[in-house]
Amino acid sequence: SVLLQFLAHNRVDWTLMFGQSECTYIFGLTLFWIFRESKEQHWKDAAVKAKEAMHGWTKSSKWNFEHKFFLLDAEENFCD
Repeated sequence: SVLLQFLAHNRVDWTLMFGQSECTYIFGLTLFWIFRESKEQHWKDAAVKAKEAMHGWTKSSKWNFEHKFFLLDAEENFCD
């Protein structure tokens, strides 16, 4: 899917990374919400990929990304 292709990009430029991280964060929140409403597992799987991408960025800059990772993690736990 287009979303999975988007999440698979490994950007190095900080400007692109920041923009991509914002989109990934919003996608993750949205996908967890869709999963809660529909209970279709493929939505949660895609949201978890977004959370994992955010975790990867957290390793490079906690200040910019860690809080978003924690919020996605909370959304995942809310789904269970």
